[in-house]
Amino acid sequence: RGPLQGMRLPPLVETARSHNRQSVIAAIARTAVRALPHPFHMACRAPSRPARRHCTTVIEKGSTMRLVALFNLKPGIDPQAYAEWARTVDLPTVNGLSSISSFRVFKATGLLGSDAAPPYGYVEIIDVADMDQFGKDVATEVMQKVAAQFNDMVEVTFLTTEEITA
Repeated sequence: RGPLQGMRLPPLVETARSHNRQSVIAAIARTAVRALPHPFHMACRAPSRPARRHCTTVIEKGSTMRLVALFNLKPGIDPQAYAEWARTVDLPTVNGLSSISSFRVFKATGLLGSDAAPPYGYVEIIDVADMDQFGKDVATEVMQKVAAQFNDMVEVTFLTTEEITA
């Protein structure tokens, strides 16, 4: 079954292995909400490398969590149809959520200084203003439908981020 067989995995990794992407998104939000008291604390650790340094992201109450989605369209998905869906469904729906301070979608146009194709065709930047509300928002029927439509069109990787400041 691959390199993860027999390893103790965090609950979200187990969820990702056994469910579709829309339920993984909802599970991430629910787990974040349950596990992050105010001020929010999120811990991460590579289970396959116990010797690696443990890292902690601290999200102060009232600050924004920036999620970055890197994705490519699945084979057979028309880029113009995706762009129209993003403009008419995804952007207005997600930007209308009370937990979101900003949601933007970008189409990659190339790699700076190279003729090579970019590894991802699209990037989403999602600024979550309220993690408690985000968990509630992504669990709604409307967002489950949007997530299912998105999942049908793309292969995506979601990143959580922490800003490095001077």
